[in-house]
Parts: sequence; structure tokens; C-alpha cells
Amino acid sequence: MDELLGGPDATMTSRRAWLRTWLGAGLALVARAAGAQPRGGTVRADPAHRAEVDVPILADDPIAIPLTVSVDHPMEADHFIRSLDVVLATDPVPGKGTFLFTPASGRASVAFQMRSGQGGDLVVAVECTRHGRFETRRAVRVGPGGCALPPGAAAKESGGSPTLRLAGGAKPGAIVPVWASLKHTSHTGLTERQGKFVPERAPYYVERVTVLVGDEQVSEFRLTPAVSPDPRIRFFVRAAPGKAIRVAFINNRGERWEASQPQG
Repeated sequence: MDELLGGPDATMTSRRAWLRTWLGAGLALVARAAGAQPRGGTVRADPAHRAEVDVPILADDPIAIPLTVSVDHPMEADHFIRSLDVVLATDPVPGKGTFLFTPASGRASVAFQMRSGQGGDLVVAVECTRHGRFETRRAVRVGPGGCALPPGAAAKESGGSPTLRLAGGAKPGAIVPVWASLKHTSHTGLTERQGKFVPERAPYYVERVTVLVGDEQVSEFRLTPAVSPDPRIRFFVRAAPGKAIRVAFINNRGERWEASQPQG
């Protein structure tokens, strides 16, 4: 392996680069969440400025923890939810994803599965285009093994077979749920040694999911090595009969898969 990578020095350099990649992304999300304070005063504690977070308090499987985040908020051209940041700061991979929306998303809501190696205080920071940022917190407890492979363990890396499912027959402008999935293995590249998480190899995961209606991008989901294998994501769009819904999955190696389905 050292010969393939250019010797021990190259191996160390590569590991440092991998560490900077996932740690930098995680710290960026932590910083965004830590700065989740409303601009110009305190956001009112009304339903439009409160995220509903559905996550198990005690997760059975630390590799696939179901999480649903929704904000019951207007999605109008001059007033909508722009983003959701999901962070679990105590985890070895703290950033769980950034989810970007537009008025054409119809609803600021996403459901997916994530990894956790430590559990702790899950923070969802929400940005409203008019009223700034606010946050919701939930406690999560998990068993060991969610973010690390056993030392020296082989990690299969493969992806393909995207699928897309949506309800048909929706009227123009109606808000419809969409389910997108991809067969894709994933791992963080981390292993645990003497109670510490250390990078052993490059991570492998779905890094970005882009949603288009026709040629218009309506949502983008920026994921991290904390995404579970075989990601399945539920989101919403405003119906536009005659235009296809397209979803592109891109992993951190630049591989791309796309699925599309026409609206009736």
C-alpha cells in the first residue's frame, strides 16, 4: 500500500488530507449551528419558527438512526426557510448534513438516516430568509460502533441503482412528497484505537443530492461521512405537471447517478 501511495510519507499526507476533509466539514457545520442566533432580536417562539425533530432517544442501530426534520413555515419568494443544519458536536463526525431549500421545495422538510458514534445533544439550526436563524435540540443515545470500522477491516465500496418515487395526479402547485434512494455503501474512514477515533483510510459516502423540477434546481442536500449506507431521503416539491422530477446523487469520489420521473 505504501508503494501505491508513494511510501510512508505519502500515506501520512493522505491521511492528514482525509482528516482535514471530514473534520473541516464537521467543524463548519458546528460553527454554523453555534451561530444559530436570530438577526435583529429574538425570533418569536411560534410554530413557524420551531423545527419539529423526530429522532429516537435511544437508537437501536448506531449506523442507521432515522431522523426527520420539518418546519411548518411559509415557502414564499420573499419569505422561506433557506437551510437546515444538523450537528451532533460530540460525535467523531459531528456534521450530519446541510439541507438547502427554495420556495419551489414547497416545504422545508427532510427525512434520512445518519450514523452516530457517541450520541449526545443533536442540534438542528434553521435559517429563515426574513427572521434569521433559530435552533432546536434533541438528546440522542446510541450504542458503540456507529462511526468506526474495526482496525484493518475491509470496506466494500460500490454504488448504483438510483430510484425515485412520488405520488401522482397532483394539481399544479400542490406540495407532494418524494422518496429518493441509492444503493451505495459508505464508511467514515475512521477506526477506534485506545478510545480515540483516528482516520485509517479515505471515507466513502454520498456527498450531495440535487433535486430539480424540469431544469430548475429546487433543493440541494449536502451530506457528510455520517450518512448511512444505502441512503434513502424523503423531501417535498411543488407539483408542476408536465415537468420531470430529477434527482442526482454524487459521491465524494465524483461518481454520479441520476433518476427521473415525469409528473402526471
